[in-house]
Amino acid sequence: MLTICRTKLLQLSHSSVKTYLLETSLPQVPSTNSTISEASAHLLVANIAVVTLLCALQATTFSFRLFPLFGYSAKFWLKHLQSAGPEGRRVLEFTYLRKLFDPTVQMPRHRWMICWDPVPACRRYYRQHGFIFPALYYAAFAGLEEVCDWLLKKGADLAVGPDGRDWQWTKSVEETKQGCTLHAAVLGNVEWLAVLLIQDYPDMIEAPDGWNFTPVMLAIILSNKRLVEKLVESGANLEDERTLEWAAAGGRIDLVEFLIERGANTYKKATSTCHS
Repeated sequence: MLTICRTKLLQLSHSSVKTYLLETSLPQVPSTNSTISEASAHLLVANIAVVTLLCALQATTFSFRLFPLFGYSAKFWLKHLQSAGPEGRRVLEFTYLRKLFDPTVQMPRHRWMICWDPVPACRRYYRQHGFIFPALYYAAFAGLEEVCDWLLKKGADLAVGPDGRDWQWTKSVEETKQGCTLHAAVLGNVEWLAVLLIQDYPDMIEAPDGWNFTPVMLAIILSNKRLVEKLVESGANLEDERTLEWAAAGGRIDLVEFLIERGANTYKKATSTCHS
């Protein structure tokens, strides 16, 4: 049983808990079979949340009264999934998540996006322009490797922006602030997809998002040395004066050494003012 109480906390319980507690004939001994791990609890809630989204998106009539868990599901399904562990996440990717991201199924996905887009900048962009970014972008951002692979096998375009627009058009719209699919792959740590994009669309390597962060900047901030190496080998620029600062903040001495070796900008402008 999954409910949201008045304090907005999620309550998870078995429908027979009351019966179990009131049953006097049961032996009063601890039972290991009655426990549930934190990861399995997250996986259970993620399953319920994704099914709730699917049911609501496929319904001919929609309201929050008919689907009281829709708001919570749209906002937190990804957080629960990421807390469920890789094995549990993989199981869900092969089943319900494929249906949720299937671009061939006609569903009013804007219900989900209006309620809670996984990418805040995209949520604002949808409200301003009415465009929804492609399933591959969201799957990459969420780190759903199996879903990304499945979408590509179904013919998903690597370089498509909102509503089928070319990524170059997307890059030129400052309000999007979400960057291209390569940004999403770096943020979601889908390395094989990032490598594929680097090979097929080298122009994406220097593409800035709305905050002027390039993919290599994000990879450095996330301390992903393998992706940093691949991006640098493919020509990524290391002139930003914050590059070494970000690498050092992540505690990766090997990454700092690699960046210096590859010509990273070692000059840092003074950002503080001295007062006498």
